[in-house]
Amino acid sequence: MFYNALFRYLRYNKPENTYEGSVNMHIEEFDTVLLKDGQTAAIVDKLSEDTFIADIGDSPENWDTITITIDEIEKVIYRSPKSIDG
Repeated sequence: MFYNALFRYLRYNKPENTYEGSVNMHIEEFDTVLLKDGQTAAIVDKLSEDTFIADIGDSPENWDTITITIDEIEKVIYRSPKSIDG
């Protein structure tokens, strides 16, 4: 039982499944990312492999559109089906 649970944990918590902390982190349009400063950002445009336009904020009243680089991203927290189906 223990080994079964451990196997499932390791299987689903590999860097390629959590999209976290990888040198080869791959970000696509419509992904939601956690920035290193703790803010959550929605990627709205991919300018290059390491530069993105992102929306931050909680509601239309405080949304802000910013340019970020891959160095500012901690991890991908949501992979949009649109970016997966590509």
